[in-house]
Amino acid sequence: MILFPLGERAVEVLKRVIGNRKEGYVFINPRSRKRYKSIKNSFYNGVREIGLTALDGSKLRLHDLRHAFATWLHREGVSLDQLRPLMGHKDRTTTDR
Repeated sequence: MILFPLGERAVEVLKRVIGNRKEGYVFINPRSRKRYKSIKNSFYNGVREIGLTALDGSKLRLHDLRHAFATWLHREGVSLDQLRPLMGHKDRTTTDR
């Protein structure tokens, strides 16, 4: 099992979203009351609605969030060896890229 640390804000959001439920999915579509099958559509709709783009003006991709996460942590002093498990990389050379 892989464990990922959560910050205080993430824990607050999860507690609010889950409420008093004891089972089921964490994120439920408020319109259909069913689980989301994919977050891609929601992400891209939100990006388009608020006009977000990548720094170079290209389309912002969901995968870009992984790169931003890793870059910000590394700039704050988190070593590549500490980043590797957070990114889910088995091999350090993948993290090095």
